[in-house]
Formats: sequence, structure tokens, C-alpha cells
Amino acid sequence: MTDAWWWPAPGRYWPAAAPREETLAAFLAAFATLGYAPCASADPEPGVVKIALYAVAGTPTHAARQLPDGRWTSKLGPSIDITHTTLDALASGA
Repeated sequence: MTDAWWWPAPGRYWPAAAPREETLAAFLAAFATLGYAPCASADPEPGVVKIALYAVAGTPTHAARQLPDGRWTSKLGPSIDITHTTLDALASGA
């Protein structure tokens, strides 16, 4: 593969155009290569897929994807997917 590298482990894709670092800026750049752009609101928009990035001190810790009905879905570990109604539902870290 010439246009991407695997980080941090085999089976995890990272675009070659994004900085190879674990920072919020690098994750924003990585998602930008897929057509995502920052937005001002977590409100659902028809035809728009939104991703929320969670970070602690500038280091990404989690991501959630908005579902068509406005709720959010998150992966917790290799086999647990959850649905939450707000982004704040995961903000406490619990």
C-alpha cells in the first residue's frame, strides 16, 4: 500500500496525508481526507454523517458517529457497540 500506513497496529488504517501523531489536529486531518469538516452543531442534518472526537489534553480518546435518527453510536472495545442520545453521555468517562 503506497498511500497510507498502518498505525498504531496492523489492521488500523491511517491516511498518508495526515500527520503521524496521536493529536486532535492529526485526527482532524485524517478525517478531512475522507471529506469530513468541522461543524458548529451536533444537531442532525439530512444527508450529513457527523463524527464527534473526544480528547483529553489534546490527545484523542474516543470517537462517536451520528446515526440518521440523531442518536450517536460508539464502539467500546472489540465487540461492544453502544447507542447514546447525546455526546455528553460519554463525557464523564464512565
